[in-house]
Amino acid sequence: MIHESINIGGVTLRNRVVFAPVKTGYGTSSGDITQRHLDFYRARAEGGVGAIIPEPLAIDPALREIPVQIGAYAANLSELVDVIHRGGAVAIAHLNHPGRMVNPKIPGVRIVAPSPIPCPNVPGAPVPHELTQDEIKREIAVWAEAVKNAKNAGFDAVELQFGHGYLVQQFLSPATNKRNDEYGGDRENRARFAFEVLEAVRSAVGHDFPIIVRISADEKFIGGYGIEDGVWFAAELARRGVNAIHVSSGSACESPPWYFQHMAIPTGEVWLMAKRVRDVVDVPVIAVGKIRTPE
Repeated sequence: MIHESINIGGVTLRNRVVFAPVKTGYGTSSGDITQRHLDFYRARAEGGVGAIIPEPLAIDPALREIPVQIGAYAANLSELVDVIHRGGAVAIAHLNHPGRMVNPKIPGVRIVAPSPIPCPNVPGAPVPHELTQDEIKREIAVWAEAVKNAKNAGFDAVELQFGHGYLVQQFLSPATNKRNDEYGGDRENRARFAFEVLEAVRSAVGHDFPIIVRISADEKFIGGYGIEDGVWFAAELARRGVNAIHVSSGSACESPPWYFQHMAIPTGEVWLMAKRVRDVVDVPVIAVGKIRTPE
């Protein structure tokens, strides 16, 4: 089955192997693509994978995790797409809003979150600014514009990062969302921001452009949400028109071993989460984490 083609929202992958996003650190301070990037992704595409999801694209220069993070606003973004296509792979842009995980050492950044709760595993982490409702609308608009840029650069699809402890998950999690307005409280309200981002992105790119969402199906820490809420969220995303769901786990702030799949994490744990999601959705599901054999 792994060698069979698969269709995601009208785009056909030559097989079911997907290269998941990893941070290379090869970019420039202006967010541009470098020759080192092109060489790196050319090799992966020519290696035969069905799709490549390059490293996270910053959706705004003020929302970067690392100083040399490439951006959805990069002038030469299409060069990255071209090198992936020439290798025979589908190119999927991975877009991310870090929220409180924006790098405070970068001049001019904005560090925001649903509630003023800093990242607990970063000594001296700044207290993020609690977003007002007007500011929430601004951040949603930034998402939509960035996705439109990725589409215009020639990407075949986009993946929205709604997991791993970044801004959308900060809204989803009861541990990081203490709001008393329509964006906080029960899980439906905590998911409101995610659904509004999805709606804005869909409006920006149209219904014929595939949207994948990456989630942490289980936060894997006390006080966070568990697998039942993760499965519910995935089902809601599918019902609202996403074309595939990429299942991961954990939070970079509260449960980093699950986020980067530490060697101590039992093999197959995240696959079981992906199976739980697959059982409730009618769109393709991507699993990630310690996949070492085709079986």
